[in-house]
Amino acid sequence: HGTLGLAVWSLSLPLGLCLAIRHRRQELHTDANIRMFGYFYSGFQPQRYWWELVIKRGEVLLSSAIFHLPIATADDKAKLILYTMISSAALCVELHVKPFDERHGRLFDRLEAVGISVRCLTFASVLSLILYNANRAVTGTVLGIVLLCNLFYVVSIASVIVSEIAAGARGTSAAGTKIKKVLSSISRERAVLEGHVQRFRWLGPGTPISVLEHAREPPSRGLDVLFRAAVARFFGLTRESQTASAAETVGQVLQCLLAAELQPIPTLALDFVFVLAITVRRLDTKCTMSLQHLGQIIVEMRHVVSEASQELCDETPSAASAEELHRGLLHLRSLRPTVLPSRRRRRRRWQRRSL
Repeated sequence: HGTLGLAVWSLSLPLGLCLAIRHRRQELHTDANIRMFGYFYSGFQPQRYWWELVIKRGEVLLSSAIFHLPIATADDKAKLILYTMISSAALCVELHVKPFDERHGRLFDRLEAVGISVRCLTFASVLSLILYNANRAVTGTVLGIVLLCNLFYVVSIASVIVSEIAAGARGTSAAGTKIKKVLSSISRERAVLEGHVQRFRWLGPGTPISVLEHAREPPSRGLDVLFRAAVARFFGLTRESQTASAAETVGQVLQCLLAAELQPIPTLALDFVFVLAITVRRLDTKCTMSLQHLGQIIVEMRHVVSEASQELCDETPSAASAEELHRGLLHLRSLRPTVLPSRRRRRRRWQRRSL
């Protein structure tokens, strides 16, 4: 009875919270829900709101059960095998789902994958040393590699945290220890690279979109080149990462339009993406953005389209394109914001349409 009661108590709270969040999944962006439940889904994609409560809490529950309960005849080797299996399964699920949002080129997904990989490597290494009864030289070598991997992960997490703090406190005193100076150098290099990413120039509806490349000045010393390359790759600020992120963003917007059953799909869908990006930045600058009011975003998007159309010299094609984009935005007003459905639901929907 004690084990059953503990299991019910351990499962009821996460499942209850998950059901409560699921019931409000259409309004997770409101201030009230963020204050009440935002700790559990902030930083994740909207359709992955369950990740922290189901997957991460499930991992903790399984690990605690293996450690405390008499599982696998209380054999340490069997427990290490189960720990390794749990870590391997968690790594596979993480690489397949990628639940975190796309900030900094999916930096959080990469950090999560590195952390689970280091955990899996640690369990597998200790298990191998015990099973094969390795000598001192092999044991010292393997444990040294495991220690370096764990140290790399800790330093990666610390670099992200401190660089965010330094970015918010830029301009303060640079005095401090060597570690602080290194982390400040990482923050400065990151700020420089963020200013050198690709830019997209949108002039108006129906006009070509220009991709602007920054003429980066290469560092003078070899160590600076390696340092800049490491920071760019770590924070996803390379040209390849930024191009992939831009293409993925455009694809996700089109996928959301299809999932919302927007009929017909506007031919100027790419213009819609850039108008939405300009609108979000403009509202964010005004500090008046409230995501629970879709009409405010649509009104601002129409203002952006109208201003761009008036500035264009070639009025005939731009006027027709702007009118088509206006019709699409008016149709969006009647749609209810929805969470992107799963692949199975989308497949069934397309099957019904084909019939």
